[in-house]
Amino acid sequence: MGIREQVIDHTARYAASVVLAQIALFVGGFAIARFLGPTHYGLWNGLQLILLYASYSQLGIVNALNRELPLRRGKGELAQAERVRSTTLGAVLVTALIAGGAILAYSIIAASRHSPLVILGLRFVGLLVILQQIYTYSEICFRTNHEFGVVSKLRLYRTVLDVSLAVFLTYAFDLEGRLWSATLTFIVILAYILWQHPVPFRPTFDLKEAAKLIAIGLPIMMVGLVYGLLQSIDRVLILAFLNPTHLGYYAIGLTAASVLGIIPGVIGEILYPRFAERYGETNSALQLKDYVLTPTYLLAHLLPVFLGTLYLLIPYTILMALPKYAPAIGPARILILGSFFLGVAGCASDFLNTINKQAMNLMAQITSLAVAISFTYAFLRLGWGIQGVALATVLTSFLYSIALLGYVLLRHFATPIDSLKSLWNFYLPLGYCLALLLLIDPIPVGPMGPRVPSLPAVLLKVVIFALLILPLIARANRRASFLPELFGLLAGLRRSVFSR
Repeated sequence: MGIREQVIDHTARYAASVVLAQIALFVGGFAIARFLGPTHYGLWNGLQLILLYASYSQLGIVNALNRELPLRRGKGELAQAERVRSTTLGAVLVTALIAGGAILAYSIIAASRHSPLVILGLRFVGLLVILQQIYTYSEICFRTNHEFGVVSKLRLYRTVLDVSLAVFLTYAFDLEGRLWSATLTFIVILAYILWQHPVPFRPTFDLKEAAKLIAIGLPIMMVGLVYGLLQSIDRVLILAFLNPTHLGYYAIGLTAASVLGIIPGVIGEILYPRFAERYGETNSALQLKDYVLTPTYLLAHLLPVFLGTLYLLIPYTILMALPKYAPAIGPARILILGSFFLGVAGCASDFLNTINKQAMNLMAQITSLAVAISFTYAFLRLGWGIQGVALATVLTSFLYSIALLGYVLLRHFATPIDSLKSLWNFYLPLGYCLALLLLIDPIPVGPMGPRVPSLPAVLLKVVIFALLILPLIARANRRASFLPELFGLLAGLRRSVFSR
């Protein structure tokens, strides 16, 4: 089986679980939001920010594992690959215990400064940091060994279990139930890994080797850290200038937009180990050209199909399922459209990490972070609220994606003229999608009830959009002939789903 066929097969297997997991997460997330209400849902999202930032306490050694393990295998250095793995595990255990312990200690010291619910949340987060880091190590071991079937099962089981427990426990115990569901999910999944798919769990505490890995992984992690800040600074500023209730509204928009991250996320996680292996074999950045440009071109043409559909459906969905979250509709629609930009920039980012050009990626992200803070602060001062925050986030994502793609094209793959042509081809599909939405969205819809549009009228808009977007798919197929592979992917996805 060739590389292209392997990628399609792995994508089908992996995407099956991701699609099912995302559906469960989307439906369950809306149910959890309904039970918690905007304020507690916003508080839960604030605690998740702490968990996100605490995940970087490993100082990049996990990022080094993700890169070095396939790289060493590609070079045939199997003994060194095993040394990398065992040293990473030892460092992960130490740093996770330190970070989790620090959060637990703060929750005790600062108990009088925060509400009992916040303190309880911090204590759960301290434990979750430790469990999350061990799970991340296990998943990377599977992924770098191309065991995407195992990864897909873990992701699916973890999501379905978490959502199931969360819906039940949140309904019964509010935010405390959500904290318990997250913790129990990690414990059960880690027990399942040890029982069914045991990964090597022999840690080595080698400071010298760990320092080498940190030197490799820290720049990659810094890119991830700044990217994490870039992805979350909107929520931080909402908490700083507004309140948890507004964050609850905004988080619904993030949940809706996250659905569109399925395709680029799956493709990126499958291709990244192959980037490293191919680069390890050839030591040539030019050999990665097709790994970067072809997926980016296809994503640029496929993402608008999904984001346009979701853009038309989200108002009805929120008003029917979450009437208390009606202020989330505007930000959700902005964030849905903006998800395009980070989706098409993913392969370029992975490419730079692979060829040790993390500094350029980091520079683009730091600049974008400064822009995001400036835009968000300015729009909040203008009184634009969470819609202004969403707009600032999308503008920043656009600038970041065009800077990253432009640099990769111009520096590594194309002449200035060809680079401009490629950028035009990458962003034209979004422009076409926006033009269609401007024509279709104003079509009047009859009310089904107070403030709720008629479902048949909404579905009619979706059908019109689907018909008019077909030329975009045809254009992509003329360039990349991807439809046969797409049908094969869908057939593999169907087999993966029904074989479970």
